[in-house]
Amino acid sequence: MSADARVAAHRAALAALEERVVRLADGGDDALAAAWAQIAGDHAWHSPTGVVASPAIDGALRAIGLRTCPRTARGARPGGPPRVLHVATEVAGVGGHSRMAWRWIERDTGRVPVVALTRQRGPVPEGLRDAVRDRGGALHDVEGHDALARARALAVLVDDCDLVVLHVHPFEVAAAIALADRTGRPPVLHVNHADHCFWLGADVPDLVVSPRAAASRMAVARRGVPAERTAVLPVPVDPPVVAVDRDAARAALGVPPGACALLVVASAYKLERIDDVGLLDLVEPIVAALPETVLLAVGPDDAGDWAAARERSGGRVRALGTVHDLSGVLAAGDVFLDGYPCSSLTAALEAAAAGMCVVSHQPPRPQAATYDIDEPALGAAHVRAPTPESYAAAIARLVADPAGRARAGAAAAAAVAAMADRGAWTATRDAAYARAAEVAAAPPVAAPPITATADTAHEDAFLLRLHEASGMAIPVEAAVARGADAFPRDPAAGLAIVIHAHDDRAGLERLIASAVATCSEVEDVTAVVVDDGSRDGTADLLASLAGNIAVVTNPVPRGAAAAWPEGVARADGEAVLLVTSDVVLAPGWLAPLRAALARAGVSAVAPRIAGATGRETCVLTSLAAVRAGAAVTPVEVPESVVLGGHAAIPPLEAVA
Repeated sequence: MSADARVAAHRAALAALEERVVRLADGGDDALAAAWAQIAGDHAWHSPTGVVASPAIDGALRAIGLRTCPRTARGARPGGPPRVLHVATEVAGVGGHSRMAWRWIERDTGRVPVVALTRQRGPVPEGLRDAVRDRGGALHDVEGHDALARARALAVLVDDCDLVVLHVHPFEVAAAIALADRTGRPPVLHVNHADHCFWLGADVPDLVVSPRAAASRMAVARRGVPAERTAVLPVPVDPPVVAVDRDAARAALGVPPGACALLVVASAYKLERIDDVGLLDLVEPIVAALPETVLLAVGPDDAGDWAAARERSGGRVRALGTVHDLSGVLAAGDVFLDGYPCSSLTAALEAAAAGMCVVSHQPPRPQAATYDIDEPALGAAHVRAPTPESYAAAIARLVADPAGRARAGAAAAAAVAAMADRGAWTATRDAAYARAAEVAAAPPVAAPPITATADTAHEDAFLLRLHEASGMAIPVEAAVARGADAFPRDPAAGLAIVIHAHDDRAGLERLIASAVATCSEVEDVTAVVVDDGSRDGTADLLASLAGNIAVVTNPVPRGAAAAWPEGVARADGEAVLLVTSDVVLAPGWLAPLRAALARAGVSAVAPRIAGATGRETCVLTSLAAVRAGAAVTPVEVPESVVLGGHAAIPPLEAVA
């Protein structure tokens, strides 16, 4: 199947998801609609569909937000510095969008930052923590048992701030819902860090702020964002912080004295062979022809083609994998090679700031405006080569001329120093703030039509191949698994207990009694028992409970794994407890699990089973997620304890 056909298949999958989201929203099932919207956004982000926006899903989220998070006219704000709410789905120690967030905050003197993280699953980078602390701000993990709960919590923070800046992932739905009602809403800016990909919420911000003009043009043409709602804000760059001296850095990396170190910093997938060649195809022959060179590649692992190139080059091609602290490689490098077929603007600017000129392979291609660096401020310090031959010649000239290389590096550093001037960047940022406020106060402007051309089709096919090469492309089923925590899962809103029993009447009786005793505070509890071919009188027990418990009877045993779907099909509620009859629920088991289930990224939880034999199952998760086919991978919550094995059998004196 061609790349174009694969894009079309992904578009058909997105269309089906759009129809589901709209149908659920129109029917008032807002929580489930929001969950499927997140899944649709995640799928379309990772598996290009030929479109980069979904007016249908955006419209559904807007309707949900107007119902879920209505606001009133904004009153007078209290005195004190303006408060800026920075909303991010998740931040990490690597990645341009995370660094953009904390550098923005560092430079925003005179305003108090409030950071809301809607799906933070890992540690918050120290750089962001420090930036928020130094500005007297606060960090919030926005928790909730579904996207609506997170949106409501986020809306409270929105209403307490004077500006909102979105640094969100392409599938973010809580922010779109929280910001849907513009009545009294503070001005909203969206940082367009995924400018080449699909993302939800194109109609949410007052201003889409992009790092380059090409991204703004794409927002207008392919997302339907009015040109009046776009602005360009360069990536903020810090002066280099080099922790070690150059000689020590080169020695640590094994760069021989006198060698010229060619440096590339990019995620491995950005260097893969897609349309024509990958970076290694271009550079390995150059290294072979120039014995005084060493290639240091940050991002790719020393495996596959990169390991083979290391062997062929006698160790002069070195893939270093992920490097969190770039100070050493930046100190050691002589010439920075931009990524190909996908550039890395932030990495190139950081290398230029460290005194390296930047060399890019930029052949004519339809996707050039999106995937090539076009930073006018770099000027002559950025060498653009349209052919492999001119690329090799440019590198050879720099390698042969250390003095010229130093001059070009100094020019690059000066260019970035001018870009890094905090006063200039701050003025541009403040102009964006003012522009967002003007747009927020003005009547809405009609959205331009979304366009598609042969060039955009080529670009979409290229992006799909790029994502496939990186392993990023995923089917809808994988998006469901990744987004299982989007589904509603609050046991307080309805708990279904699905029990698997096989020849364990006594255990089943104990489990049911413990459920009755420990779930009294949950208003809506139902139970389904899957009698898996029992021959010990289990059927008689269930007959005596007719009308209170739903029963699924298997004539022959099929095992718990096969039985769960049968029980789930009969269940009713928001959360479901999958439990085997050899478990007894102890007092207080539910509250810790419920609290844990509200955390970001957590879609299933399990208690600690005292006396476990390894045969027991006790997992609390979302009923809708299980029905959608999401894999159940529970997080153990040791504060919640149930009984299993012999611990679940009461002593004789307790029975007497």
